[in-house]
Order: sequence, then C-alpha cells, then structure tokens
Amino acid sequence: MTCGGIGDGPCPVNEYCDFQPSHCGFDDGTGTCKPIPQIGCPDVYIPTCGCDGTVYGNDCEAAAAGVDIDLTGSCTPPDGLFPCGAGFCDLATSYCQVQISDVGGLDDAYQCMPIPNGCGNTPDCDCLANETCGNLCAGNAAEGLTLTCPGG
Repeated sequence: MTCGGIGDGPCPVNEYCDFQPSHCGFDDGTGTCKPIPQIGCPDVYIPTCGCDGTVYGNDCEAAAAGVDIDLTGSCTPPDGLFPCGAGFCDLATSYCQVQISDVGGLDDAYQCMPIPNGCGNTPDCDCLANETCGNLCAGNAAEGLTLTCPGG
C-alpha cells in the first residue's frame, strides 16, 4: 500500500510509512507501508535519525516506533558524533565516506570509516589524501570529515 504524499493516506495500524530515499517529511514524499516489528530489536547501539527528528538506537528501534529513517541526517547528533546519512560517526575515530549513486532507484551509500593511523588527535583532510576519494574531502576535526565519491 502506498502512503505519504499529497494523495495517499496514512498506513494502517501496526504499519509505518517507509519513504523513498530522502523523501520523508516532504509534502509530496511517498512510500510503502511496512509492518512495525513485533519482535524485540537487537541490543546494539548504531544511532540513526528518524523522519520525526528523533535519534533512535538503531534502525529497528525507529521502525518499532513506527518511524522511517531520514537519510538526510537532519537530527541533532548525540555528543561526540556527527551525521553520516541517517547514521552518525564518531568524531574521534572515524570519517564519513559517501558513495553517490548515479543509478536510478539506488540509494547513496554512507559508511563510517576508521581514521588512518598517523592522523593524530585532530585529523584533517590532508591526512585523508591517500584514501579513496581523498581529494574530495570536506569538514574538520571539530565537525567531522566527509569524503564524497561520485558515481557508482
């Protein structure tokens, strides 16, 4: 069943709207109704941003609350973390690598990657120069580093 958007209604009880990538919260954003998980979620902390602006402990906890994840990462990050897609990376130990999809229907991929050894306590884009897409780095140690790789 289609949900969200201008012409579609809400999902039935015990289902939530799984929006198309980066469409939650938009007036014309549509999705598909999916069942709310009825079994307990795994006890792992991989914080993710919900379409309601709340940070959940993981994707399953968001779905159990009846909320899809927000791939644009519009939530305020928990202390010591910075946004990386719908999730968050640790400021002290990782950078965000984004693989932009140029194939219709496929989501961009976001992944937290470990900061290379030798970068010190305040990593910058220079220390990521030898990483994949290192020349496409943005950010700083205080706000987080992101490498954006085109195509894929």
